[in-house]
Amino acid sequence: MNYEPGITLGIVGGGQLGRMLTIKAKELGLMVVVLDPKANAPAAQLADKHIKAKFDDKSGYEKLHQNSDIITFEFEHISAENLKMLENQGAIVRPGANTLSKIQDKGIQKEMLQTLTEEELVPKFKVVTNKKQAISAIKEYGYPVMVKLCTGGYDGKGNFLLQDESEIEKLNDLLEKHNKLLIEEYIDFEKEVSVMAAINSKKEKVTFPLVENYHSKEILHVTKAPAEVSNTTHKLAAQKALEIIDFFDDPGIYGIEFFLLKDGRLLVNEIAPRVHNSGHYTIESCNICQFSIHLRSILGLPLVDPILEKKACMINLLGTFEGKLKIDDFNSLFEQPNAYLHLYGKDEVKFQRKMGHVTLTGDDCDELISKANKLNLL
Repeated sequence: MNYEPGITLGIVGGGQLGRMLTIKAKELGLMVVVLDPKANAPAAQLADKHIKAKFDDKSGYEKLHQNSDIITFEFEHISAENLKMLENQGAIVRPGANTLSKIQDKGIQKEMLQTLTEEELVPKFKVVTNKKQAISAIKEYGYPVMVKLCTGGYDGKGNFLLQDESEIEKLNDLLEKHNKLLIEEYIDFEKEVSVMAAINSKKEKVTFPLVENYHSKEILHVTKAPAEVSNTTHKLAAQKALEIIDFFDDPGIYGIEFFLLKDGRLLVNEIAPRVHNSGHYTIESCNICQFSIHLRSILGLPLVDPILEKKACMINLLGTFEGKLKIDDFNSLFEQPNAYLHLYGKDEVKFQRKMGHVTLTGDDCDELISKANKLNLL
């Protein structure tokens, strides 16, 4: 569709990604409607309209279509079937339901990635539906081994590391609750890295710089931009990312996570067809941020090459207690130049819940990490 100020963007999901997308949509003069079951969802606080409905509620999706000119989503654990229904009714959904259905099932996602190249692109894996198949795959890959839910997992939830045979009984519980699982070889990686890549309807493609990610209890905690890797690795990651989004050929931005191996190979961990936590640093450190690029991609606007104008360290503010957030906790942060606080408007602090993030910018990533330590952000 053609962009015009005043058109309405519908967003499935009202979390912090939808909130930051809403902020950038407003800069383009768009109206925003959010579908989310929570009464005070972060994005709903800023949107023009909030459709309070569950993510599998068909009537909620129909209301979103009635109130939107174009629809996107802020996370992938939603109903691809309902989005397909809207497409059949004439809705413009970007990325589309077909792309979402391929990516939200990790088994289908990895099977698809395997077909892109003769080179090894993903860790060795098998999709299993019973214990016999699971044990056979585990014997082939050896311990330790990863067991993953094919659907519904996020932020490390749904991933299980089996260290040895004594933990094999965990499979019984998982197979009772889920009709299939992903058994994946354990990767002893050098670093976890990721890149944001976008494509629009004119097949213009761009990538953001490769970044380095560090996790706390499998939830992203720190992103360093750029990744401290060789130029060869930077180029290889961009090349692979462009090949992947070229395959989908579906407008939008994609977060592509890689394992960097000791021998220099890059294996895809997973893909997200949306804006991504590891891309938050772009708001302050690049000439254009991931949210603006996503909007340009889905609205058919020209894409500009993202440029890292200053190095950055993004730190997620993860809950360490249960209760209310206190602004006094950030007094020392407000005294710092080149320190940018983003709070997501969540009512209650919960353990490991993403309450906001801080981005520090400067000339040296090691100095930024040191500053983050002094500010008790790490």
